[in-house]
Amino acid sequence: MAKKRKVKDEQERGFQVPEFDRDEYVRKEVRDARTTLVTLGYAFLFAMFSFSVALYGPQGVSVGILLGFGGMFTLRWFLGLAGIRVNELEKKHVLGFSLLFLLTWLAVWVVLSNPPASDISPPMVRSIEVIEDGDNWTAADPVRAGEEYRVYARVLDLGEIGTVTLRIDPATATESYEMTEDPWREGWYYAEVTFRAGTRSLDVTAEDDAGNEGSLTRTIHVSE
Repeated sequence: MAKKRKVKDEQERGFQVPEFDRDEYVRKEVRDARTTLVTLGYAFLFAMFSFSVALYGPQGVSVGILLGFGGMFTLRWFLGLAGIRVNELEKKHVLGFSLLFLLTWLAVWVVLSNPPASDISPPMVRSIEVIEDGDNWTAADPVRAGEEYRVYARVLDLGEIGTVTLRIDPATATESYEMTEDPWREGWYYAEVTFRAGTRSLDVTAEDDAGNEGSLTRTIHVSE
């Protein structure tokens, strides 16, 4: 009976709306806005650092990635240095700002590292094919000495390809060909080659307009 009476009394009093503290609300909104701006600026700064070191090649890219994650873990310290009362932020807010830093850093770095801003990614030579009949795209099997074949290479790059070079037996640098882009097959380059008998190493190196290089090597056997 006492429980029912208590519920009835609460119903008679009605729902009590908590008092709205306008000053506290405004203070938190200003704090969150400042924290967001500081986080974005800190992420942009680290994206510039990551981009700068990535210009030194693959090892620089690895260092750039470490810089980005290092910036995320030092964000809390930097917020305090910028005058943000970090101890007033809830854990979920700190996590949210950390994710905001990480996504902003990654987005800015990707934009800076790719055309039209710049190009630090090397071309990718995906495959090398020896073709017996270029019109019908028939793979040569077997490859015979003294006959003319087309060596095709599939090259991909985010920027513009400058040159694609085929070297036969690059260890001895016996033969070298500048490959031509096939107008009918986008991204494919070819050179016409007459092989000598024996085991031949085919090395294709692609260089883009930014000076980045990528290569692929394939070994074939040429019969008499």
